[in-house]
Amino acid sequence: MLTTTISATGALFRAEPEKARSKPTVTATLANGHARLSAGAFNWDADLPTVLGGSNLSPSPTAYLLGALAGCAVAFLRDTLAPQFGVEIDDATAVASAASDLRGLVAIEGAIPDLTDLALDIRVTTSSPADRVAAMFDAWGTGARSTSPCSSRTRSRSRRRSPDLSRRRDGTGIRAGRAS
Repeated sequence: MLTTTISATGALFRAEPEKARSKPTVTATLANGHARLSAGAFNWDADLPTVLGGSNLSPSPTAYLLGALAGCAVAFLRDTLAPQFGVEIDDATAVASAASDLRGLVAIEGAIPDLTDLALDIRVTTSSPADRVAAMFDAWGTGARSTSPCSSRTRSRSRRRSPDLSRRRDGTGIRAGRAS
């Protein structure tokens, strides 16, 4: 089913490229003392930790950003890439992390609140053949045919770590383990 859907989508987008273009939008408004975010039919709240003046009743915007990266990795690998490369994913976990200096958020001179050291560590368990898994991960973001929206905006330098398809990339890490 997924392979048929992906193939049909690819054919449609090749024939009519304008149908492939999108511009996702999320709107934030103040609701009940915190940010109410909306995207299409979906609504959710964001809040800040109490040390930054929030109520800590909802995930922080940073948690949502990192969650979007981790969620993108798991969903994109399973739903889009795995079917294209004939990979059966038994399990997948993605952990997104970043560092920040909260002093910058409260305007302490010399402190910068930017997120740094953005990392995405992905672990996939599969019994699929190693060559298919390697091709899937090459398409993910380490090869010339990078397709992932999650990995395309991160700095990376790929290097092979071990014969079991484990990879660590500066900025984004990928590890794929084979089931025994």
